[in-house]
Amino acid sequence: IVVRRGGMGGTVSADYSTTDSSAVAGTHYVAAAGTVTLGPGVIATNFQITILDDLGLTNAVPSVEFELNLGNFVNASPGAFPGASVHIFDDETFAEPAGSLDTTFNPDAGPEDRVNALAIEPDGQLLAAGNFRTMNRVFRSRIARLEADGALDGDFGNSAGPNGPLNAIALQPDGRIVIGGMFSQVGATNRSHIARLLPDGTLDATFNPGAGADNPVFALGLLSDGGVVVGGSFASINGISRPGIAVLNPNGTVRTSFDPGVGVNGDVLAIAVQPDDRILIGGTFTTVRGADRARVARLWPDGRLDEDFNPGSGANDDVMALALQPDGRILVGGSFTQFDGQIRGRLARLEHDGSLDTDFLSASDGADAQVNALAVQFDGKILVAGEFTSFNEVARNRLTRLNEDGTTDPTINFGSGANDAILAMIVQPDRKIVIGGRFTAVDGQPRRYLARLHGGSISGAGFLQFSAPYYEVPESGGVLEVEVRRRGGTTGAVSVDYASVAGSAVAGDDFTAVAGTLVFAEGEVVKTFDLPLVNDGVGEPDETLTVTLSTNLASGGATLGEIPNATVIILNDDSSVGFSAASYTVSEGVPGGNLTVAVVRSGATGEVVRVNYFSTNGTARAGADYTAVSGLLTFAPGQTTQTFNVPILNDALIEPSEGFSLGLTNLVGGIALGISNATVTIVDNDFEPGHLSFGATSYSVAEGAGSVTVTV
Repeated sequence: IVVRRGGMGGTVSADYSTTDSSAVAGTHYVAAAGTVTLGPGVIATNFQITILDDLGLTNAVPSVEFELNLGNFVNASPGAFPGASVHIFDDETFAEPAGSLDTTFNPDAGPEDRVNALAIEPDGQLLAAGNFRTMNRVFRSRIARLEADGALDGDFGNSAGPNGPLNAIALQPDGRIVIGGMFSQVGATNRSHIARLLPDGTLDATFNPGAGADNPVFALGLLSDGGVVVGGSFASINGISRPGIAVLNPNGTVRTSFDPGVGVNGDVLAIAVQPDDRILIGGTFTTVRGADRARVARLWPDGRLDEDFNPGSGANDDVMALALQPDGRILVGGSFTQFDGQIRGRLARLEHDGSLDTDFLSASDGADAQVNALAVQFDGKILVAGEFTSFNEVARNRLTRLNEDGTTDPTINFGSGANDAILAMIVQPDRKIVIGGRFTAVDGQPRRYLARLHGGSISGAGFLQFSAPYYEVPESGGVLEVEVRRRGGTTGAVSVDYASVAGSAVAGDDFTAVAGTLVFAEGEVVKTFDLPLVNDGVGEPDETLTVTLSTNLASGGATLGEIPNATVIILNDDSSVGFSAASYTVSEGVPGGNLTVAVVRSGATGEVVRVNYFSTNGTARAGADYTAVSGLLTFAPGQTTQTFNVPILNDALIEPSEGFSLGLTNLVGGIALGISNATVTIVDNDFEPGHLSFGATSYSVAEGAGSVTVTV
């Protein structure tokens, strides 16, 4: 990027060239030379240098560099940086896949509530602001500073801090921090919605906005002379009329030379200050200084509407984010679906004059939900964050990166993304990406409202695998959605075949067998297929099956990852209630006089279940052999057994065994009956006195036998 400063009149040019250092042309990059020309009013332009990827080779050193040079200036003089260095990082050495979570940033770092704003200090420390009261489980009221590894900076923010949420922060070159939000005090000092902190986090008393803003501040910007641009829903600051937009002097007083007149007729939610100090604003408004400007406009540093910036009919819904590209074009994000009458999915790019860049995105591209934050990398690639789950018609959960033309960048992979909205985002000088918002997980890993991701790029088609080695699903779930993820690079379209394999779960009885092919478009990282389940209504043990992935020569170059097979556990949630046995035997003289009958519940036990029981005569008659019974059994959650007693009558009659039946009915609880009928056999315990007689009418014995045995 070549930037023009100190004037915009006339046409200027300069020659550029590259010079080897530790990086060698032809090995690490392609040498470049040429001329850049900037016409009247153009403040920046760029040229490209091809970087050579060694495709998997690990270099002896983690980074190399070469030099850029500007010379032969025409109608211009050299600026502050007529030379620059380009550092090429070896991605194989770092082994940090672009888009993956940075595990060197404390995984436990984070607040207990949302992060609304972020800023990076020159030494790499991170400022985070929002609605939290703790950071890393230590008291920090709405703003905190973290070390480069995510550890809390114990020297910052120990005082009481703001008493309400912060929506925006702006880091001044001197290290002081302007804060805006919904607070009325900082510590014990009155500060209405706007204040400035010293580098240690304490209130800066030299910045005094008086009565402050009469309503919340949502956006901040900094002018080159130290002025602070303030946007929000306020009508006045320190009693001076400034509807929605104002500029404060470095001491906090309202800058009277900035006069927006009647201001805006809505809220200002986003501010971007151009290098020439012209001020871009976005929000909910439809007029600025009485002129039609639907949700985006540009002001001169004195508050006048910049008539040279004409966005036509503008956005048809709120603008939440603005970002400047190095070439001066403007990125606009929000909840709109049209810009200047053209379909645009919540992201658009404007030319210098406010007209829509029709070469950026198309009618079918963009986000399916609101864009909240934008960031432009040094290489021109565009980071987009918000509340969407799809971007450019591929799955992207709240975060994506685009090429300069708006197409999806396939050289970064954010996995399953964030599980809730991203509200703030910055890019560190080392290319790492910091995000904050309402999320509590990133790529399936716990991250409390704050996370850092690896930047950079990865090449190749990537590899395909299941999102987990195990899936659990209740039998009554109907359908299990199985997720397949693409890891690593996402260049080109790839495909993978999937199939189900029976285990203890039987196809047709417990699930419906599936097989098919998933096709991942370029940049697509998540696909799913459905596995239908069969609810058989039978209480039984949990059952399992396997789902498998396979590739072939037509798969597009992707390979299988670490989880090509996964086990599906079908959790039995069927429940049945029934007798513990189909038959019972009891003595007529049973101790206690009762037969105790158990009714058992099998399978799921989480609900309340009720069932009636009753007895029915057989050869045994109620009132003569047993006492008729009936009643209600109630199973509380978690209870598996209930019992009832049947009195058995001891009649002293000699008789054969007799029987009667037991039954269950009127089952309540949405479960099945198991053994619903049982028989009871009563064994008689009575007998007669009997008769005595010899076993024979005569006995014979030898005289020498000594005795005779007589049977009675």
